[in-house]
Amino acid sequence: MQTRIGASTGWLYDADIFDLSAQEEILKQGGLNTIEIYSAWKIKTMSALLNQTFTYFDNNSLHLPNFDAGRSFENNVSFAKKIIDKHDIKIAVLHPVDVPENYYEELISENLTLAIENMDQRQTQGKVIAELEALLDKFDDLRFVLDLQHAYESDSSMGYAEYLYEMTKDKLSHIHISGESGEKNHVLVHQADNKDAILGLAGKICSEKNVPIIIEGQYEDAKALKKELEFLKKELNLG
Repeated sequence: MQTRIGASTGWLYDADIFDLSAQEEILKQGGLNTIEIYSAWKIKTMSALLNQTFTYFDNNSLHLPNFDAGRSFENNVSFAKKIIDKHDIKIAVLHPVDVPENYYEELISENLTLAIENMDQRQTQGKVIAELEALLDKFDDLRFVLDLQHAYESDSSMGYAEYLYEMTKDKLSHIHISGESGEKNHVLVHQADNKDAILGLAGKICSEKNVPIIIEGQYEDAKALKKELEFLKKELNLG
């Protein structure tokens, strides 16, 4: 079975590309076979996602916006469900930061797979193993997205990342892959100073499980994206 490899659309919004057909063309030229739709509480992003659709890619995952405590619970739920319905989402990932339990319950009740992601060092939640394990135990249907760069930031030996993988292996939805270079994190892996650490665990995961890979490194155009895709396929023996 061919591994699904995609990229987050978040960097395209950062490049002021809000037309989804234009986003799709860049991603298509990059050679991807899936994408992770990025969403946020930004007006232009919200408008694009609620009024347009992707036509080339399907079976995509969705990166939900962070739960916003400054908005009503109903508003948070409504926006999430509108995006899910508009793009026929079956897999959605959520940052487990300041999320009320009934929000998990609301989204799990939808016809989709909901997953949480381990967080980076800037966050006060979503990093401690016991905390993540407790959430996964509490909600049987909750799945997990392993972000390799976030895990590297917690432990550059990747021992923490390997523990997370072994702990969540049976609930693993997909992986986020990127690296760091100097002061920058979330760079493309082929440009990263820590590429060996990232690829080491990514290779182990790919040899044991066929889960989608989502490129989260910053890309400027289809050429850079295609170079990253070809690099990952070669290094991870994905053919």
